[in-house]
Amino acid sequence: GILFDMGGTLLTETAFDRRAARQHLMNIARNPNGVTMLDYAVLAQEFDATFWAKRDETLQEFPVKVFWRLMDERLGLSFDLSEDDVELEFWKTAVTMTPEPGIHEVLEAVARAGIPAGVVSNSGFGGRALCYELEKHGLLKYFRFVMSTADYGVRKPHPMIFLTAAAKLGNKPENIWFFGDSHFHDIRGAAGVGMK
Repeated sequence: GILFDMGGTLLTETAFDRRAARQHLMNIARNPNGVTMLDYAVLAQEFDATFWAKRDETLQEFPVKVFWRLMDERLGLSFDLSEDDVELEFWKTAVTMTPEPGIHEVLEAVARAGIPAGVVSNSGFGGRALCYELEKHGLLKYFRFVMSTADYGVRKPHPMIFLTAAAKLGNKPENIWFFGDSHFHDIRGAAGVGMK
């Protein structure tokens, strides 16, 4: 089997407009306290320093949905949408990605050869958002599954995420190739459990 990282391997992020996406969410939120973007930004800086900066140190993933729940409930913001739908609204507004050159041809060759493939991505965004993006570029059909670390609580290079992916592929780690763009997250992690 073959496992792929997503960002920098299958797709390249060409833009991430956090401010525009947060403004979009503020526009659709119930906001009885009149919270401003500045109010939100001040609190977000505190949370960023507490949680986001330590993800690679602890190898624990902190899902954006949890981050937003802590922020929004503290500020009195709420939505008529589910947390998954709010996350997808943010993703659609913030993220612009393009396929890596030649990736369609590579994935088509893997599919023709009958090799099972999956995606394992370090992301604070859940699998639904990642699947949305892969589908948008015609890539989702090539994968048996898409794993986002936001849904599993641990980040690459933690061995648990790689071993879980191997089990989902139904193969032993030593029979799996892993393709990624980060030596620390992808190559070190995959090699640590015996993947090539």
